[in-house]
Amino acid sequence: MQHTLESFVRTLQQDGIAAGKAAGDDIRREAALTAEQIVAEARRAAAKILDDARKQHREEAARQAQELQLAARDALLELQRRMCNAVERIIDADAASILGDDSHMVRFIETVVTAFAETEATHPDEAIVFRVSSDDARAIVRHALAKSVSRDSTVHAPVFREETGLLDLGFEYRHGGSAVEVTPESVVALLSPLISEEVAARIRR
Repeated sequence: MQHTLESFVRTLQQDGIAAGKAAGDDIRREAALTAEQIVAEARRAAAKILDDARKQHREEAARQAQELQLAARDALLELQRRMCNAVERIIDADAASILGDDSHMVRFIETVVTAFAETEATHPDEAIVFRVSSDDARAIVRHALAKSVSRDSTVHAPVFREETGLLDLGFEYRHGGSAVEVTPESVVALLSPLISEEVAARIRR
């Protein structure tokens, strides 16, 4: 302000009332202008604070929404993993029960012998090797082979050999450079991708 209260008093003393009145008018005008400037600046500051608050609110809402989406995704993946594990445990238990049953083992081995009988002509010098987990299972293999050959005289009896050393229920057979394992673990491994796809599809519904 060009005019202050002190200058106003000096003007009254030196120049009289008329001059003091003019100086007072100048002081009021300058005060009003200063007040308007202060109010305008305050409004701009308030608008900026409000804009910043809104921006922070939008950013926080977006961050929370993203975190919620990630949490939901992780929860669904964990649910899928647990459901797959539960189904795999059921299949593993069922496969162990079936492969631990002598009658089922005999039927499985009969199927293998019948399927490989025709390929024996292609590999006449290669035996079908059955690897099992115990001597008892080895006896089951021998019985199944004898049963399958005696049941159908048209089936060419393959050369076979039994071995132990398998670490699980079931059996492994090798012939013509290929090997197939029929155990609870291999059954679960075979079905696992299908289980995962089916569980994921059901979760998405």
